[in-house]
Amino acid sequence: CVAAEDREGFEKLSSALLVSVDGDTRFDQVIQRLKENRPTKSLFKNGEKVFICGSTWPDDEDVILPALPELCKNGLKVILVPHEPTDKHLIQIETELQGLGLKSQRYSKIEDLAGAPVVLIDVVGILADLYKRASVAFVGGSFQKSVHSVMEPLAAGCLTLVGPYHYNNREALQFKKWGFVQEIENTDDLLTTLRAEISRSNDNAKLRSEKIKEKVEVNAGVSQKISDWIRVHMA
Repeated sequence: CVAAEDREGFEKLSSALLVSVDGDTRFDQVIQRLKENRPTKSLFKNGEKVFICGSTWPDDEDVILPALPELCKNGLKVILVPHEPTDKHLIQIETELQGLGLKSQRYSKIEDLAGAPVVLIDVVGILADLYKRASVAFVGGSFQKSVHSVMEPLAAGCLTLVGPYHYNNREALQFKKWGFVQEIENTDDLLTTLRAEISRSNDNAKLRSEKIKEKVEVNAGVSQKISDWIRVHMA
């Protein structure tokens, strides 16, 4: 099982059960996925500060979008990845951004890297790879009902932001203790966090990224542990 509290539940069922606490195999899956290094389009120039918003819903976007004019004016680049990239939803976001005075371009139609500070991802299956382009990530669902997985941005070394609805996620709570997952409650919170990120040196951001990756790597190898345990106890 994943954690000690899980073991307690199994042992209550029967004292005769063989129970081993080994961790979460999903970390192995995420780490391996990032190592595959699937190609994606270039979005921004090297050295630019990038903020990625992954799997966002309208409730998340209501908090994020109002912060972007100031942040983009001060040099931050943004990758916005809606959970449901339907044309209707993308048009709605584009309209809101235009109303805020911000230019955007869709990933599938990128022509000029300097053409807009916001890139809207209108394809599926590349979010994990895009996290590697950013230093800070926001994970969607956390202003709605429950946050999506934070494993991918953490494995990519991103400082990971979540809204108030993240207590369903064990990894979010674990990495929150170390300051690598941070809760934001509103647009002002987001502005405060990202203003600090804009002023952070690239070397400092890189050092933080390495520390986050190290914490993730500690969780690697669970799949092998479990298969070894099965060979010993279930043969």
